[in-house]
Amino acid sequence: LSNNVVSRECDHVSCTEEAFFHVQCQVKGVPSLEQSLFKVTEADSLEGDNKYTCSQCPGGALVCADKRAAFRCLPPVLCVNTQRYTYNVLFLQKEKVNSFMSFPLELDMKPYCEEVLRGERAANNTAAP
Repeated sequence: LSNNVVSRECDHVSCTEEAFFHVQCQVKGVPSLEQSLFKVTEADSLEGDNKYTCSQCPGGALVCADKRAAFRCLPPVLCVNTQRYTYNVLFLQKEKVNSFMSFPLELDMKPYCEEVLRGERAANNTAAP
């Protein structure tokens, strides 16, 4: 798994690789495994009080950036851990999520891979005025 922080103000990309044995996929409010994987790889916006300190910019400037996880190299067998329990802070106990989630017979992992997600960013940058 590759955790990437991509600056919106310069070409700097910070990559941190992380070994993984399974992928945790949210079940609550997500109807399919594909949509849950999209949430795993969805970009978080770092702006305002949460700006990223860019090591490539002069003086380590605070810049707006996007942070996202992506799969760099896939294992031969991908284990998916469905998060079927939530914690109820009102009653201080775990609760089982009984939502339905569909699983495909074959799963195309390309949309969640780093190579495709980086190409998506490049396409968005060239489309902007």
